[in-house]
Amino acid sequence: MNHDQDIETLMKKIRLDEQQQSQPELALPKFTQPDELLTYLKTNPVQKTVPTSFLSFFLRRFRIRTKFSIDSLATALDVAPDILKQFESSTNLPWDLPVSAMAKIASGYRLHIDSITALTKNSYELARVSNRISEPNISTHEMSEWLEGVKSEL
Repeated sequence: MNHDQDIETLMKKIRLDEQQQSQPELALPKFTQPDELLTYLKTNPVQKTVPTSFLSFFLRRFRIRTKFSIDSLATALDVAPDILKQFESSTNLPWDLPVSAMAKIASGYRLHIDSITALTKNSYELARVSNRISEPNISTHEMSEWLEGVKSEL
């Protein structure tokens, strides 16, 4: 398979996952403060599986659904707004960002390490097939170490 076929296969998987979730998303209750959102989320089960996506897209979509700004949600999560922006940006490789910040985000968003792993691996595949990774073996190792770090902080 070539790079274009790899990307197309992953995109088909994402589109299929979106179609299978044709039921409308449950609206979140309205919150006036991000802390209220996080308190509400703590009452929900940890998400062990998530729709097929990339980590940046999943995090950005989740935040947009909350209707909070990056600054206010970052404050509630106890991460720097710039770091949250970087996690939401598809230009950054997740494993190049702080482990502790991902652990805080995952904890706040109620993401299981299996979900983080799946989203991160999809991000890796997209970066690999779009030639944003020059040394796949090194990046795979860095990603694995980063995921282990996140797991140990959760």
